[in-house]
Amino acid sequence: MGGVGKTALLEEIRRKVKEAEMFDLVIDVVVSQNPNIAQIQRDVADALGMSESSNKMLVTRLKQEKKVLIMLDDVWAQLELVKEVGIPYQEHNGCKVILTSRSAELCNLMETDVSVEVATLSEEDSWQLFRMRAGQVLESDDIEVVARKVAQECCGLPLAIVVVGRALRSYKDSRYWEEALSQLKQSVPSNIGNVEEKLYKSLELSYQNLKSSELKQLFLYCCLFHKDYDISEEEVTRYAVGENLLSNISTLEEARGRVHFLLETLKLSCLLLDSKKPRCVRLHGVVRDVAVYIGSKYDNHFLVKAGLHLRYWRERENFAAWDRISLMNNDLQEIPENPNCSKLVLLLLNMNPITSLPTNFFENMVTLNVLDLSDTYITCLPLSSACLKKLGTLRLDRCKWLNDINVVGELKTLIILSLRECIQISALPENIVALVKLKLLDLSYCTSLPIPRNLIPKLTRLEELYFRGCNVTEALFIENSDVISFCTGVVPPGSLHKLTTLETLDTIHSRLLPSDTFKKLKQLKIMGCPCLKHVFLPSIANEFQSLEKLEMKNNGSIETIITDKEVCDLKKGAFPMLQQLLLIKLPRLGCFFIGEPAKTLDWPSLEYIHLSDCSNLARLPIGRESAQKLKKLHVASLNDVIWFKTLKWKDNTTKSRFDIMNESDVLKAVQNVHAMIDKEVDNGVFYLTVLSVFPAIKLLKAEYINHRV
Repeated sequence: MGGVGKTALLEEIRRKVKEAEMFDLVIDVVVSQNPNIAQIQRDVADALGMSESSNKMLVTRLKQEKKVLIMLDDVWAQLELVKEVGIPYQEHNGCKVILTSRSAELCNLMETDVSVEVATLSEEDSWQLFRMRAGQVLESDDIEVVARKVAQECCGLPLAIVVVGRALRSYKDSRYWEEALSQLKQSVPSNIGNVEEKLYKSLELSYQNLKSSELKQLFLYCCLFHKDYDISEEEVTRYAVGENLLSNISTLEEARGRVHFLLETLKLSCLLLDSKKPRCVRLHGVVRDVAVYIGSKYDNHFLVKAGLHLRYWRERENFAAWDRISLMNNDLQEIPENPNCSKLVLLLLNMNPITSLPTNFFENMVTLNVLDLSDTYITCLPLSSACLKKLGTLRLDRCKWLNDINVVGELKTLIILSLRECIQISALPENIVALVKLKLLDLSYCTSLPIPRNLIPKLTRLEELYFRGCNVTEALFIENSDVISFCTGVVPPGSLHKLTTLETLDTIHSRLLPSDTFKKLKQLKIMGCPCLKHVFLPSIANEFQSLEKLEMKNNGSIETIITDKEVCDLKKGAFPMLQQLLLIKLPRLGCFFIGEPAKTLDWPSLEYIHLSDCSNLARLPIGRESAQKLKKLHVASLNDVIWFKTLKWKDNTTKSRFDIMNESDVLKAVQNVHAMIDKEVDNGVFYLTVLSVFPAIKLLKAEYINHRV
């Protein structure tokens, strides 16, 4: 990250190294954003007292130095130190190189032995540095209170602390400090000394150095969220898809993969930070300010006022120039009539106490691609929503008073529609089947919503369907001769051929899931289905050619995963891509499929099995030669470990592959590692080594052990 103090740290290292006489010679070279190889060579040659600076001459001369340290500051691009510059660090053990860069990716490309991230300052160290730069003006109690808040806005970034502190040191009026604080919070410090020129312009170089327009656009996307927000990859993906931001992308899975790659690249460029939440990233506060600043300049046309506690939409402000507006996480209640937003492609109004939108609100937003009204108090969408002829993503998550979405059926360009936790919606509009471009439909926890007849089969481009917690009271899927019924409607086989993700939970159905429907399905979760006894027919199981994860959880009635109630046989190569198999809280599950143990499956891709509370299960469908890639078997409790020992196997050879510790060995192992258990048991997890001849298996994981020895 720019401004974190890399150069200052390098200078301190240089001083310490010279004091300790660790090297015979220390050479400093500033590389800068546009590296000039010839200039780098001249700088090294000057330090060596050479008049010539060719590659070969430098190599020869540096090899004559017994111990030499070359310090390269501010490296932006990959340098071939040996071939181009003439620094023989690989062939001369006495030649060492230290470099600084804003990019972790660059360090990897240059094959550094050790990479050290320079962290920002703690709050206390930040304040001490700020006091040094702001000077005696902080002796005023009135100013010190505000100054501490100003220092906090610098988020521990030394360059920001120094620049802002120096800019404000001559102002003795607390009102000026209050105004400066307000400007910093809004990321518009145009009137604060040299902040824009010396701080923002410096950090902007990292943005300008990004290699693609997609990287730049996605970085600016991250400033749409309020400060300290854990930015979800999923949120960014749904916005980016709606705006058609990503090139050469045809599926949601591809889009999600591209977004993940781009965010990881931004992290390697030190423009994004890791989050404690999975699949999330964060923006450093000052870096976000710079992103907001960049977004409002040039041709970007971003207006970001997120998380500023705004109570009113400024009616007189001209919004016609903005392409993207984020007013999320404010206190907005009243929205103006018919704002002029003729170029707008993205509008985020989520997390505001908005109760209604004017009837004509969207009339001048015909170019809008992305609309997020999640976590608002609206009860319906205004009639002018029908003007949104280019809308690709509509998010209405957790709008708990929303009960009328009839106009949604007119938004025929929708790709993503998310109604998660809209608990008042009791019906989807009949014309929702006109959404022929819809790829993602999220109805999770719409507890008042019955799935309408014939809905799903007509959404032929649907790739991802989420309806966890929906109130489905009829048979979910029913096999009926040559057609499939879905909630008493008709689903032609293969009509959901683009579906890759299905999350179906808390539903009540007693028949079998359909065949020839989910050929591209990669993840399948079936949870909380109290009447489901048999899950798949063999013909259905044979169709799961792409399934990577199968999870069955909290299904108290399941007796078999695959039944034998048809003539078709289960193929030995069924589930060829399955990597994870999770069977959790299935107390009546007796066998995986009828026909065990005479027939086992190959499981060529299986890497992980999780078993918990399946005490009625007698055997696993694994033979002597199957599941060669299995790395981990996770058993969740000591009772499950004891149960696992009772499993039956096709032959003794297969059994020996899963020969785990017997009960006395388990207790002995627990006793011998009691110190480790005392440390880890608060988290409910410890590990037991599996005694196995299974080719790749390493660990058996046991959770929530409450026995003491």
